[in-house]
Amino acid sequence: VFLNVKIDKLYLPKELKYLGKYTISNMYLIGSDETLPKRVGFIEVEEGNENFVSDGNGLYSIVGGKKKLIRLFNENLTTYVAPDDVIFFESNCFSTCVALKNIILPDGVVTFDESALVYDTQVEEIFLPKTVKHIYTRTLFGIDTQRNRVAYRVDEESNYLFRDEDSIYEVLEDGTYKLVLCFYTGKGEIQILDGTSVIGAEAFKRHKNITQIEFPQTLRVIEREAFAETGLESLVIHKHIRRIESRAFFNCGDLKSVKLSSDLEHIAKDTFQACRKLQKIDSEGEKNIFFY
Repeated sequence: VFLNVKIDKLYLPKELKYLGKYTISNMYLIGSDETLPKRVGFIEVEEGNENFVSDGNGLYSIVGGKKKLIRLFNENLTTYVAPDDVIFFESNCFSTCVALKNIILPDGVVTFDESALVYDTQVEEIFLPKTVKHIYTRTLFGIDTQRNRVAYRVDEESNYLFRDEDSIYEVLEDGTYKLVLCFYTGKGEIQILDGTSVIGAEAFKRHKNITQIEFPQTLRVIEREAFAETGLESLVIHKHIRRIESRAFFNCGDLKSVKLSSDLEHIAKDTFQACRKLQKIDSEGEKNIFFY
């Protein structure tokens, strides 16, 4: 009933327990499960509803006494300070707020997933409190520039995350680091902090200026699409690296040569998918893992 319509005001009665999939979202493609946010001018929830609440800026669902932001609908808001009891964020929940520049998350949030921003975001900075342990990065739909468009400010008291000049790192249980997101936009070789054992999913994706990479000896894992669509020209995977996951170097258009260590335990079949200039993959041994 509500598919592909603009809603000026939506009223939710106190008896409502469930909000249908397309009430505040539209289908992205016919026959697809993907959705895009629908513009809703205002959402009011009747007092006494035990499942939803509205504060004039956003619609929230109630999960175990805590709140999940379903949609921020105040399109004039430039800074959103999340209420103290909001610790979850729905995909696309910030997507229709075109004026939004800053998001301040409260203590209690443990995980932030960039899918909350994924459609046409103009957000420039997000504050991460000391309770945040994990950031899950996404390629931001509607943004064709490098990832420095969305920056993070990390609470100085955090024991889980820190930021240096170029990147955000997560502190793992063994004391090593996971490089979550790189903001460096210069040309040439990238420096990765010594002590880094994991390069996270999409950490360098679409950084076209990267031509070389020197991995620290502490590195063990390169995650999904970590260097996809970068400007890498050559690649050496040293023996300390154990795993390379799906499409880690997908569509690196300038990549011409790769050297792999025989100590590599796993490499995804699509690691170098769409690397059209790649003419040579050398390895130290004859493991089946290296037959492409």
